[in-house]
Amino acid sequence: MSTLRQREADISESEREIGKSPSHWVLFARNQKDLGNLVSDSRWQPIPETKSAPLWTDDFSNIFRVLRAFAARKAG
Repeated sequence: MSTLRQREADISESEREIGKSPSHWVLFARNQKDLGNLVSDSRWQPIPETKSAPLWTDDFSNIFRVLRAFAARKAG
């Protein structure tokens, strides 16, 4: 599995006025080539693999547990 993330935390006043808010985007793909040109876009960063994140399978697909594992790793 290949992943990318993009964080948009700094929102200008003019962007807020038109309804934009801070966001955190996460992309999942079977392999890196499926992510296309985003792999070379500096706004998108790979999410490092970690052994503490649960494996994503057809029998187990709890996206919230996976994202919590990444958030806990970032905070720690």
